[in-house]
Amino acid sequence: ILLKKENVNHFHFIMCGSDRGAFKYIKQLIDENNLSEHVTIFPLVSNLFLKRLYEKCFAIIMPTDAGPTNLPLYEAMYFKKPIFYFCFLLF
Repeated sequence: ILLKKENVNHFHFIMCGSDRGAFKYIKQLIDENNLSEHVTIFPLVSNLFLKRLYEKCFAIIMPTDAGPTNLPLYEAMYFKKPIFYFCFLLF
């Protein structure tokens, strides 16, 4: 939203993974903020497709509630991509 407010329109986010309960909310935020042209959502993807995403991306953004032992951290390091990682702790 901040990028769009600053009139920075040369960005695109790709989101992938299974719906763990937040998909409806995320989709609603995308629609309410007119970001559909800047976001592509995929369900679970093949390893080959995921490898291609890592090769072509600028950086990895990983919000998670699963903890710090997730593979994207290591994959981002392997592909030498910056990673923005934050963990939501749910109790």
